[in-house]
Amino acid sequence: MMQPVVAGFVGFAVAPGWPAWPKPPVFAAYSSGASSTTASTANTPPASPTAVRLEVLRKANESAGCRELQKLLQFGTWEEQEEILSQLVGNVADVAQSPHGNFVLQHAIRVLSSERLVFVSQELRSWRSPKEIAKHKYACRVLERMIEFFPLEHTFYFMKEIVRHTVELSSHAIGNYSVQHCMEYGNVSCRREIATVVLNHIHEFAVDPYGCGVLNKALIHAPQWEQLLMASALAGDDRVFRQMAAMQKGFAATQSLFQVAQLYPFLNKRVRYLLQKNLDISQTKHGQALLHTLLPELGAIRATGANWQSSEKPQKSKQKKHGNHAKCGNNRSNRQQGYNGYNRGWNH
Repeated sequence: MMQPVVAGFVGFAVAPGWPAWPKPPVFAAYSSGASSTTASTANTPPASPTAVRLEVLRKANESAGCRELQKLLQFGTWEEQEEILSQLVGNVADVAQSPHGNFVLQHAIRVLSSERLVFVSQELRSWRSPKEIAKHKYACRVLERMIEFFPLEHTFYFMKEIVRHTVELSSHAIGNYSVQHCMEYGNVSCRREIATVVLNHIHEFAVDPYGCGVLNKALIHAPQWEQLLMASALAGDDRVFRQMAAMQKGFAATQSLFQVAQLYPFLNKRVRYLLQKNLDISQTKHGQALLHTLLPELGAIRATGANWQSSEKPQKSKQKKHGNHAKCGNNRSNRQQGYNGYNRGWNH
């Protein structure tokens, strides 16, 4: 016969009414003589620690599960957060390589204190070199969040190695983002070291589609003297400037160069001259956008000028027939067509 009993500490059963500490839930227990029935096996025992650990790792590798874990990390209780973190210990490398799991680690770094996540940097350090992590498709994101949110004592080893391989990583499709993060979130010494490397390879960075991203961050975050040196080197080479401005991924770096040049009249004059000299970059969409952003008057002149040239030829026969008045009218018409063509081009 079934009798309700209370489960005591570590699962020992005690008689009803006896104090039990801490207070656990009440469940139905059965005597050894009870027959084995479907009802007697309805209540399954709690999951083992191994099963719970596998459950968290499974969720971390699923689209819906990783979102659930991120929500618990941000809004859950301290105990829930600690439970998730305790099960990530020893599995950081595997989770960081997961297309879904890396988001769990990223979010933990964003919303939790670095003191609770020391194991993340320790396990990544023992897994692979910072250069290899920076090139990894998914683990690089965890490294970037560490650089962004962790104090320097936790990230110094990683940043030192990234700076040491600045040239190699800056030309890598994925690795360049870690260099950009070091440039943006590193201390003054770190920024100056990266800026020195960029300055020594300024022409290579300017014409490389990935190096341009690092060059852009250097022009924004480097110390002022290094900014001036880089801007002067770029403005002093017509060919390199043209290549950088003509590239789609060179848009941001050219814009940052223009911002630095505005602080120095002689440099500002030189950059404006280079833009006027290379108006043909407006033949591409990003070239038009660049001119429109930096020098709107030059972009307008270039766009309307192209329409005037295309609209003059059909009007020549009419000008001969109708004389000077018709010629003046046609010129006004051509000019209006040019403005309309310019507006249509930008709206598109």
